[in-house]
Amino acid sequence: MIDNNSLVLGSLILISALISIRLSITVAVIEVIFGMIIGNLGFLTPQSWMLFLATFGGVLVTFLTGLEIDTDFMKYQFKKIFLIGFSSFFVPFALVSIFSYFIVGWNLSVSLLAGTAFSETSVSIVYSALVSKNLSDTNLGKVLAGTTFVTNIFTALCLSGLFIIPNIYREFL
Repeated sequence: MIDNNSLVLGSLILISALISIRLSITVAVIEVIFGMIIGNLGFLTPQSWMLFLATFGGVLVTFLTGLEIDTDFMKYQFKKIFLIGFSSFFVPFALVSIFSYFIVGWNLSVSLLAGTAFSETSVSIVYSALVSKNLSDTNLGKVLAGTTFVTNIFTALCLSGLFIIPNIYREFL
């Protein structure tokens, strides 16, 4: 028996694919937009299997992106990739953190979290776009994949450094 959530989800996936073909936009972008709209309107409530698939899909796409990274090319273009990746993380992080702290008046932790959220680059969107446009094997595609990789490393380091309170006993309890 198919429940309403499965029917809505399946229909949205089909419609997203059709729209992406018609507009020549990667399907991941359309799916994210539909997910935001339908999720916020309350037509779709997350089920445990959806959360599992979302987590598994995110890990899988990140893993696949890691497989696509050409390490020899990254070594050759390290300076360019690192500078673009670092800049694409640090500039939004600094601007949004400063704006939200001094202008909006949020506390420091919330401002830093907002800065981190705005500086994050979606590996799945970039990877999907590169593959769907057959750019993953080009030099431009390799630079974009590498910079996305670097940006995500800085995001993970930032989240770890800012919000994790080290405690050796937490792991053993």
